[in-house]
Amino acid sequence: MNPKSPDKNFILLLTLATRVIIATAKLVVFFSTGLLFLLGEALNNVTDIVTVLVTMGSVKISEKGGDKEHPFGHRRLQSVASLVVAIVFIVVTSYQLIQESVLKLLNPSVITANLDWALYVLVGSFILNLIPLPYLIKYGRGREISLKTELFDTINDALSLVASMIGLGLIYFFQLNIGDPIATIIIALIISFDAVLLIKENINTLIGESPDEEFYDELRKVVLSHEKVLGVHDMIGEYIGPHAVHVDFDMELDPDTKLTKSDVIVREIKEKIDQDIEQNVYCSIHPCSHTGEERRVAKHI
Repeated sequence: MNPKSPDKNFILLLTLATRVIIATAKLVVFFSTGLLFLLGEALNNVTDIVTVLVTMGSVKISEKGGDKEHPFGHRRLQSVASLVVAIVFIVVTSYQLIQESVLKLLNPSVITANLDWALYVLVGSFILNLIPLPYLIKYGRGREISLKTELFDTINDALSLVASMIGLGLIYFFQLNIGDPIATIIIALIISFDAVLLIKENINTLIGESPDEEFYDELRKVVLSHEKVLGVHDMIGEYIGPHAVHVDFDMELDPDTKLTKSDVIVREIKEKIDQDIEQNVYCSIHPCSHTGEERRVAKHI
């Protein structure tokens, strides 16, 4: 049984609303102050808005059932969308911010902006950024890529806001104008680090990463709980989506078990797996009368 978050759409909409408000406020204050780190913050949030929109669209498509071309459904689309956004983080946002910051370090300018407005928008953004965080922490720590992407984004935003506050403090208290480009470079590096984590996470899903040992242990216990099952071997599985696994294994039965009875046992095992394992599990179960190695690796492929 897969306890898909019933609040997924609400969480994504809440996140989207906060990002729109924050990005708008930062852009307004940037144009009135000229502080580069505010532009970096705003671009980061604009990218976040695109991320949420892409995620919402990919979630909608990924929930479609299987078809002849995609027999296991479209769940991997979430990983593709998240991967594309992560690459955009590095190639576009981070590169442009670092480029602008280096130019400003080489050609420093006197900052005469109204720093109070910058402080207000940073503090307000930090508070708004916390609103969806409890939901994202609750639902985004597993393999739910759509919400995990937004959790990474929110943490990234909080870290970049701290960097911006430090940069603002250097300007406000010590008149160190280099605090602006330095804070912007830190923001760009945080975005890049966040993107690398997302790329790694999504590539693992796209290339068919195997579930961890805990999954196989749980699967073994469920199968062996049936009184007619003597053992299980040749287990092999891969993720076909953020919260879905395709697994294949041999189920050991008494050699005298009739084919009609083995079909009943297979159906009962699948029903129990669906009830007891908290993921979508697509099973290929092969009744047999021999034993073998517990795990299997498809070395011939």
